[in-house]
Amino acid sequence: MEPRKHQLYKRVSPNFCLPHYVTERNEVRTTPAGGFPVVRWPDGSYCFEANQHLLDLRMRRVLSSGSLVMKASQISHLLRFCWRRRISPLSLTDSNFTDFVKGLTPKCKPGSFQRRPRSDTTVNSIARSSLDFLHGLSLHASIEGFLGPNGQILAEQRQMKRRTPSGRIVSISYWHHSSLPTPDPKVRRLPISSSAIDQLRGTVISIARKRLDSPKLRSTSRYQVLHTRARNLLIVDLLEATGARIGEIALIKISDVRKAERMEYPLLRVPTLKGGRERRVPILHAELRLIREYVDFYRAPLLRSRAAKIGEHDYLLVSRFGTPILAATLSNVFGAIRRDSGISEQACAHMFRHRFITKLFVRLIQEHNFKNQDDFRRRLLDTESFKLKVMEWTGHRSLLSLNHYIHLAFEEIAGFTETTDAVTASKVVQTVRSKVQLELAALAGGAEASKEALNRISRLLEAADRDLAKLS
Repeated sequence: MEPRKHQLYKRVSPNFCLPHYVTERNEVRTTPAGGFPVVRWPDGSYCFEANQHLLDLRMRRVLSSGSLVMKASQISHLLRFCWRRRISPLSLTDSNFTDFVKGLTPKCKPGSFQRRPRSDTTVNSIARSSLDFLHGLSLHASIEGFLGPNGQILAEQRQMKRRTPSGRIVSISYWHHSSLPTPDPKVRRLPISSSAIDQLRGTVISIARKRLDSPKLRSTSRYQVLHTRARNLLIVDLLEATGARIGEIALIKISDVRKAERMEYPLLRVPTLKGGRERRVPILHAELRLIREYVDFYRAPLLRSRAAKIGEHDYLLVSRFGTPILAATLSNVFGAIRRDSGISEQACAHMFRHRFITKLFVRLIQEHNFKNQDDFRRRLLDTESFKLKVMEWTGHRSLLSLNHYIHLAFEEIAGFTETTDAVTASKVVQTVRSKVQLELAALAGGAEASKEALNRISRLLEAADRDLAKLS
C-alpha cells in the first residue's frame, strides 16, 4: 500500500465512547471520548503502539482531547522515521534517535518558497513526546531501563517547576536527550496593526474584483465569488471584533447572533476551544449588522440552492458547498489572504486575539482610571466580579497569562488620552468604513446592485446610530 503523505491520525466522532469497565453483571460501562485521535502507520495499517499510548494518557486523564491530538501529531514524526527505516520503535538505538532529532530540522534552500524550518523549541517538544511514547511502550513490554543513563537510548528524566492556573507550584517531569537543541528564547507576538488589517481587507476585495472581471467566469460561478468575498471579509471582521481563535470562529452560530441583536448591550456567545467552555464577548450593533448582511444576502441564497444536498444548519460560516466550514479550512483561507496581501510585517490570525485583548484592557484602564500596571493587577486580584468579567471576555483561565496584555495596554495608552467613549466611537467608525469599502465595489454592478448596496449601507448606519446613542 502507498504510504500516507498527510497526517497519520484521524479524530473519531464527537459522540464516540470508549469502554471503561465491566460490572459484576457483565455490563460494559463507557466513558465519553469524542474527538479521540486514532493513529495509523504510513501504509494505512492500525498502529497499536501509538493508540495504546494515547489511550493510557486518556484513561489517566492526563490530557484533554485537543492535547491528545497534539501528542498524536508529534509522535507521528517518530512513526514515519521507524516506517522508513523498517524498524519497530522498541528496536531504536541511541544513534537512531539522534538521527531522528537531526531530521526534524530540515534546511531550507536560500530563496526557496519552502515552509520555514521548525524552531528548536518545537523540535524539543516533538522529541520529548517521542521519548515519553517510547518509555510507555517499554513499560508495556516489561523492558527495564530502555530509556536511561545506561539504556538502549541514553536519556534522562528531569524535573521542572510550573505554576498552575490556580497559582499552585507543581513539579513536572520530562525526558531529555543529548541531541536536543537549546530552546529558542520565548518571543511574544504583538497585536496586529490597523494598516495590516486594512491590507487584508483590500486583498479580499481586489482578488474578488479580478475574478468577477474575468471573461471566463461563468454566471453560476459569479455568486460563489461574491459569497467568498463577503465571507472572507467577515472572517477578518470576526477575528477583530471577538478576539476568538481561528477555530472558534468556525463554531459561531446564527442563533447566538440573533440573541445578541436583541440585547441593548450585545454579548455574543463564542465557544472556547481550550477547556470545552464558552464565553460571551461584547460586540457592537454595527458589527452584528455586518454579520446579518452576510447571512441574509450571501449565505441564505447559497444554502437555498443546495438545500436538497446538505439541509439546514445553524453554523454561521459556510464553504462554497454550503456546509459548515472547518477550522483547518479557515486557517488555510486566512493564510492565502495573508500571502496574497504581501504584508511585510508578521500577520497571523492569532495576532487579532492579541489586539482584541490589548484594546479591551485599554478601555478598562480608561474606564476605571487605573494609575499603573500594579494598580490594574491589584484590582484583578482583589475584585472577584472584575476578574470574572475579564476572564470571561478573554477566555483565559489564569490571570498570569494576562500580564503580557496589561503591559501592552499601558504602553499603548501612554501615547494618547482618548476617553472610553472616544475609543468606542472610533471602533464604530472603523466598522462602518470596512463595510462601505465592500459596498463601493458592488456599485459597479448596475442600477439594481447599486440600490441594494445603498440599502445595506443605510441599515448599517442605523445600527451604528444605536451604538453611538449609548455614548451621549
